[in-house]
Amino acid sequence: MGIDTTSETAIFERIVLPEEPGMNEEAARSILAMGFNPADQQRMQVLADKAKIGGLSPEEEVEIEN
Repeated sequence: MGIDTTSETAIFERIVLPEEPGMNEEAARSILAMGFNPADQQRMQVLADKAKIGGLSPEEEVEIEN
């Protein structure tokens, strides 16, 4: 599967991890303080466990990538 450079994740990554970093300390701390809610954390754990055994469906592969 190829890398989708137009996904929300790819676009956000280019903003957060630019080639020339210029983020100030306050912005960096704000990003580090972000977190996922418990339901999202649980879903990612389920997907990660399935990925370890090679059991992801094509839809789940897209979900975990995003």
